[in-house]
Amino acid sequence: TRSGGRGAPGRVSRAPRAQPVPAPGDRSMALQMLNDIIAELEFQLQGAPAAAGAKATTPAAAPPAAAAAAAATANLPAPPEAKAAAPDKGSKYSITDAKLVVGLLERVWPHPDGEKLFCEQVNVGEEEPRNIASGLRAHYAQHELEGRKVIIVANLRAISLLGFKSHGMVLCGVEQLPDGSEGRVEIIEPPESAAVGTVVEVEGLDGGQPLSESKMAKTKAFKYIAENLRVDAEGSVAWRGHRLLVDGVALRSPTVREGIAR
Repeated sequence: TRSGGRGAPGRVSRAPRAQPVPAPGDRSMALQMLNDIIAELEFQLQGAPAAAGAKATTPAAAPPAAAAAAAATANLPAPPEAKAAAPDKGSKYSITDAKLVVGLLERVWPHPDGEKLFCEQVNVGEEEPRNIASGLRAHYAQHELEGRKVIIVANLRAISLLGFKSHGMVLCGVEQLPDGSEGRVEIIEPPESAAVGTVVEVEGLDGGQPLSESKMAKTKAFKYIAENLRVDAEGSVAWRGHRLLVDGVALRSPTVREGIAR
């Protein structure tokens, strides 16, 4: 039978039923007996975990969520979370945070202790001219600069450059060479008709209140602003695609194309 009688129910093995011995030469009866024995053996093997020779199957890979849940259940350490990307500080500052004005180089002389520096006296429309140092000696002769109009970053805090107190920066276009190095450095030119002290406008952006010198120094804002200053294919200076203008005329680099401005 298929139960254990009065004991606990379950499948039990039983011996094959005795079969009558076939008469000699009775092949059909012998074959029937053999089939009956095979059937009894198959019945007894039905409860086996797996048939002999059966191929083991490989369990499908668990989906990520299931794998994570399984790891938690097994008290395994969770995989490390991806670190959040560092905030883009440059997105906090706009070109309108910088005060860019037209200046006039009234006097220029070599820095006595800096072979790459010129010292400049610059009229920016204030009561007194400013002193500014620029690393232009490798790119211009002294006489090429005196009397020239330039663009000055006018809300930078004064710093000492080899003993010379420099209060501002002359904006220049810089050529970028194929190997990543820098080539020509040129003064960004305002239109000849521009008056000294004229504030630079930015095409497509409303002019706001520039940052104070102290805040510019504390936040290093101009460093991040300058990362997006470019000289385009036509020589115009732009910040994130917005051209810099004086009296409606684009500021330009004389010969630098597809370069940077700083």
